[in-house]
Amino acid sequence: MKYIHLNNNSTKLLIFFNDMAKVGTDDDRFSSYKILKETFHDYDIVFIKDIKMHYWYLTIMDDVYNLIDNIIKTYNYDSVFGLTSSSGTLCLLNTLHKFSNFKKAIIINGQTILSDEIVDLYKDSCIDCYIFDKNKISESYDNDYLIPFSKIPIEMFDKYIFLYCDSVSDRIYYQYMRAIYPSTLHSNITFDDNVKLHGIFVKFLLNDTLFLTNIKDRFDMYV
Repeated sequence: MKYIHLNNNSTKLLIFFNDMAKVGTDDDRFSSYKILKETFHDYDIVFIKDIKMHYWYLTIMDDVYNLIDNIIKTYNYDSVFGLTSSSGTLCLLNTLHKFSNFKKAIIINGQTILSDEIVDLYKDSCIDCYIFDKNKISESYDNDYLIPFSKIPIEMFDKYIFLYCDSVSDRIYYQYMRAIYPSTLHSNITFDDNVKLHGIFVKFLLNDTLFLTNIKDRFDMYV
């Protein structure tokens, strides 16, 4: 695991869970580091990433939780917010709901479940997303982490906002989220049928100043 904690002496904390876009040779880099630092200039920010390709944070989930817990207690944050995309989603969902000061999270093309049933629907047809393969993970992990919404109280569902594009895998995850969310919260799950590629949608939004500014404005409403 790699992480950076930017301390701006704020009472607000943004936690960015990096997906697998920058692993291997880019171990010391984080997606959208500069633009997030500039946009959320009055927030403290923690950037986190699992540096093991295809591990999906599964073997370090407890370490990530303990890291966040220690930072929150040390700096006594009033409000905690989350931002992630793609494979980083699993870690956000398995950790942030456990904190009483967690307010809101934005999730882009979130892979919100890694059950065989869901992954089998797109593993042979997804052309630009990482495919979860449990056989590539040599360390043990808790299988409950694969289905995070089995542990998240339904009264917390409103804390999550999902944005999906019309790629093969993201269409499946969009349908899954609408199936498990109450119809009264379907407005939390948006779908853009103009974009057909998973990675393009993620990269565009995480580098769009207007989009990130709108997220910040939305987060500020919960402070």
